[in-house]
Amino acid sequence: GCSKILVESYDTLRKDDIQEMHLEIDLSAKRLLQLIQKFLLFAKLERAEDDEEEQRWMRNSVLPGCAFYISNAAQNCAKTYEREADLTIDVEDATIAVRAAKFNGMIQELVDNALKFSPAGSPVVIRGVVTGDNMYKLSFSDKGRGMNARQIAAIGAYMQFDRSQYEQQGSGLGLAIAAKVARLHAGTLDINSTPGNGTTVIVTLPLAQVV
Repeated sequence: GCSKILVESYDTLRKDDIQEMHLEIDLSAKRLLQLIQKFLLFAKLERAEDDEEEQRWMRNSVLPGCAFYISNAAQNCAKTYEREADLTIDVEDATIAVRAAKFNGMIQELVDNALKFSPAGSPVVIRGVVTGDNMYKLSFSDKGRGMNARQIAAIGAYMQFDRSQYEQQGSGLGLAIAAKVARLHAGTLDINSTPGNGTTVIVTLPLAQVV
C-alpha cells in the first residue's frame, strides 16, 4: 500500500510522509524476510526427519559454551521488542550435542514467542541447568495469556490461536520449529501453560560426549 502511494502521489506528498512510508516498507520487507527464513528452516527440519544420516550427524554435534548462545540470541530478540529490562537469564554453561545454527534458531523462536505473547513490563525468565541424566534442561517462562490443553495438543506448523481476539505477527511456526529442533537432536520439548497465568516451555537436549 505504501509503495503504491509513493508511486502514484510522490509529487504531492510531504517529506515527513514519504519518510514514514519508507520506514513502513522497510519494516514490512524485514518481516517478510524473517517469514521466508522460517519457512525454509521448517522445510529443512522436515526433510531431516526422514534422513537418518542427517540425524546422526546432528546428534553427534558438539556445541561448547551454550550459555553464550542462549544469552546472545535472547538479548538480541529482546532488543527488537525494546524489552531488555523484562529479560532474566540464569543459565549454567555446558557443552551440548546440537548444531549451533539450529540451537540459535530454536532460542530465537522460543524467546520471540515469550515476548510476543506477554505484556511489556512482565518478566520473561530463561533458566538452564545440567541434570543428573546427562541432559541440559532449558526453560522459558512468561506471564502472558497462556494456552489451554486443547491448544497445546494442537500445536503444529502454521497453528495460531484466537486469531480473532489477538493480533499476531508471524506464521505460527515458532513452537513447531523449536520442537523439531529438539526432537532431531534426541531431545524433548514440553509445554506447561494455564490460560491467564502464562506459559513455560521446557527443552531438554543431550550433553555432548567430549573425549
